[in-house]
Amino acid sequence: MRVKYTYDESEGILYAAPPTPTTIDLIVEHYLYLKNFKDLSPSLRILIDCRNVQFRILPDEISETEEAVAEALQHFKDLKEAILVEQPFEVVVATLFQQYNERQTAYEFNIFSTLKEAKRWLKK
Repeated sequence: MRVKYTYDESEGILYAAPPTPTTIDLIVEHYLYLKNFKDLSPSLRILIDCRNVQFRILPDEISETEEAVAEALQHFKDLKEAILVEQPFEVVVATLFQQYNERQTAYEFNIFSTLKEAKRWLKK
């Protein structure tokens, strides 16, 4: 299964809804697929809703995302992603992802538990 995308033009946010379970291959595919949205905005804002998603990811697999994120960034001036997570394991995986990718230039990633806060941060 693939991530489902919906773009809200009035908010300027691309909503991503991954399936459950989500694997490292699906996360890498997400970043490689983002080039298809390069016409939406040079500064893409994405809200990834993983509140009801279970990750099937080993912590040492997270490093596999670095190259895919770097590839996605080649198509945008900058990229800002907010992820919504609720369960402890998903928070740990998202935190590890954030740590692995924090060195990426023109890329921001933050973790949220509420939709309101995620949207507020994306719009800053």
